[in-house]
Amino acid sequence: QQSYVVFSMVNSMQSTAKIIYEQLKNAPEDLVEEVGDFTSFLIQKYQTETKETETSLTLDAFKGILKNSSSFEGDPLEIQQKIRNDWD
Repeated sequence: QQSYVVFSMVNSMQSTAKIIYEQLKNAPEDLVEEVGDFTSFLIQKYQTETKETETSLTLDAFKGILKNSSSFEGDPLEIQQKIRNDWD
């Protein structure tokens, strides 16, 4: 069933592309260029949004977030021992 969904999506994209092609086939050249520019803009925008989403989902976003936390003031070894003692 998954292959059918992929085929349907590809088939739908081909249909949409074909409709756009038919609409632009007899359009003035400046309009075709404007549609091309807009298409390039949308592709670049999508790629940028995708990269931002991928970046925001990484653990790098949390790096250093507790640097100034009062919970981690002092000697790192003492902090670890205190945390371990809390488990007991």
